[in-house]
Amino acid sequence: MMLNAKFILEETITRLYRDSSPNCMKVADLGCSVGPNTLLVISNIINIVDTACTHLNCDLPTFQFYLNDLYGNDFNTTIKLLPDFYIEYKGNGSCFINVTPGSFYGRLFPSNSINLFHSSNGLHWLSQDPLLGCKDAASLIKGHCHIVSTSPPEVHKAYLKQYQQDFKLFLKSRSEELVPGGAMVLMHLGYHETPRRTSWEIVSLILNDMLMEGLIEEAKLESFNIPVYEPTVEEVKHVIQEEESLFLERLEVVISAWDEGMNIEGGDDDSFHANLEEPFRASSMERELFLHMNVGDGERSYANNSSLQRKIMLKAKAMLQETITRLYCHSSPNCIKVADLGCSVGPNTLIVMSNIVDIVHATSIRLNREPPTIQLYLNDLFENDFNTIFKSLPDFYTKLRQDKGQKSGSCFINATPGSFYGRLFPKELVPGGAMVLLLLVKTETPRRSIWEAISLTVTDMLLEIAIVPWDEGRNEDGDDVFVDENIRAEFVARHTRAVMESLLSANFGAKVMDELFIRFQKKVVQLLEEERLEYANLVISLTKKCL
Repeated sequence: MMLNAKFILEETITRLYRDSSPNCMKVADLGCSVGPNTLLVISNIINIVDTACTHLNCDLPTFQFYLNDLYGNDFNTTIKLLPDFYIEYKGNGSCFINVTPGSFYGRLFPSNSINLFHSSNGLHWLSQDPLLGCKDAASLIKGHCHIVSTSPPEVHKAYLKQYQQDFKLFLKSRSEELVPGGAMVLMHLGYHETPRRTSWEIVSLILNDMLMEGLIEEAKLESFNIPVYEPTVEEVKHVIQEEESLFLERLEVVISAWDEGMNIEGGDDDSFHANLEEPFRASSMERELFLHMNVGDGERSYANNSSLQRKIMLKAKAMLQETITRLYCHSSPNCIKVADLGCSVGPNTLIVMSNIVDIVHATSIRLNREPPTIQLYLNDLFENDFNTIFKSLPDFYTKLRQDKGQKSGSCFINATPGSFYGRLFPKELVPGGAMVLLLLVKTETPRRSIWEAISLTVTDMLLEIAIVPWDEGRNEDGDDVFVDENIRAEFVARHTRAVMESLLSANFGAKVMDELFIRFQKKVVQLLEEERLEYANLVISLTKKCL
């Protein structure tokens, strides 16, 4: 899908760069998901800008990318690919990659801060079940868990209304965040002239079969709806026209087969996988030193063993307050950008953020000024457990709203993985900017250190070392020999499962997932013999109007 729409991305970026030529190009990929496609977007954009710069005879800009998805997305996996991505693209100009967790149905960035938004395969997902709270939902959907051609008008109306509300909020939020003349390229599933089967429809049919066989409960099926809506071209245009700050440059319909992107072995036919992911995996094994805290929230995790750091931070709070107050008094920025270097994982990370917000809020009140927008960047090494931090952010934002209400400025939190022994941001400190650093040092009175104790322990263990034979394991040959339809169906089932399993599993339980998708694959085999399975993608190019 991304490759099919690449020509519109090229056209949009070339026009954007020709008209504005920013020294630092800030790009946000909304709904980035996880895996090599995320990096493919970044790679494509860098290459397109590089070509545009060559044609315009100008220097390549600095790039600042923001990867966005929901708080529960597996950002850690993508982040671990970044060291090798930076190596692969070294020499193509400065490139800084950040992560911005949160729903794109709302604000994610400060006003007038982004040059280009990109979103692929995300906007057909609605923010909630359109029939949520409807007393007659069970009778309206009549055994379906997704809108179909035979659904009553009330169902179509509910889905359309939810889509319009969501898309309008999306466009309003992005319009506020785009710089004047900034652009968006959006790709999502849509409804075209010829009715087509959808994977959601097949999942619905299979769930009904499993209900008849007693494999799932009727109450669970009746309460389950897939929150997806595939709008028509006219429905998309209507919402864009209502958001008057955006100009529709182009809207194309791209028809794709369900199994498009499959190679002859039934896997992903993506040159990026072969040319990028494998070398990355190999070179990742060559790196020998990773300094990061224990992940997760178990007994030995850093999240549950960080009280010492917390005490040090509390002792330094007065200095932090003094520094922020002085900084704010001298410059009064509309948007304060703060980076916490070596943020680690656990409650201490949130304490730093909370302290900074509290200090800025109190200073604004004392100086009788409007509170600024705060943009926080959490930095640590690529192997840090950012996922755990992100999952705690919804509660952080909720508490912030409860404590401060509308009196506090907006707060946007990003992660910036990488070593702080090198550049992490474009032109980092502004003139008059400040730093507060906490680190261990030697004192006049010699003291034992924890490092010394570890060194002694390792030496003791060396004396007790034993030789243990390695178990090299066994290679297992798979017998993935299928007829053509089976290979294609397996490909479709695997991709559909990757998208939908978390949603289905939460409602019906993990135990029935294998059975459900085995049936799904068989159903796709049957349908492939009868018809061509396709879906329609809407590719939209928008520009923010210059006032």
